[in-house]
Amino acid sequence: MLPTAAPDATAPPCLTALRGLAAGDYREYRGLAATCTIADADRALGAAGPTATGFPGGSPTRYRTYPPSAGAPAGLQVYDVDGAVTLIIARDAVPADTLDAMLGAPEAKQPSRMPGFKTMWIWASRGLTLHRDDSSGAVAWLYAYPPMTVDAFRASWLAKVEIHRTRVR
Repeated sequence: MLPTAAPDATAPPCLTALRGLAAGDYREYRGLAATCTIADADRALGAAGPTATGFPGGSPTRYRTYPPSAGAPAGLQVYDVDGAVTLIIARDAVPADTLDAMLGAPEAKQPSRMPGFKTMWIWASRGLTLHRDDSSGAVAWLYAYPPMTVDAFRASWLAKVEIHRTRVR
């Protein structure tokens, strides 16, 4: 696990954002900046696992999984295109405080297509969506992306994320 530390006021915004996501502290997160690079992720999050390919939005995209941390016990999957970070996913994210305390009310909510989870809490202008079980409060999936409007979010593939389980014979 990564150590938790007080935010560094001199760190570039990308490093602060990445460290906050890893710690489960979303207060300073304002969306992925176009200047956020995989080199920034390496500096902020430590050594990553091997490069793999995922298919966010249906397009093959390179990603690396960074070590487990307090806010991302399964690690952070950091997707990049030509070295620019475009998406971060955390499974079973653990917020450091209540979502209301860190983010205020969500800009929108809508049903999640993830199995067993009830609602997507959307802060599109902050580039953050959490798939949350309202009965337990658990965050099953965290998606961090560049900021956008709620309408742009709803028109994007991010609003349609789902997991299908297929029996293999």
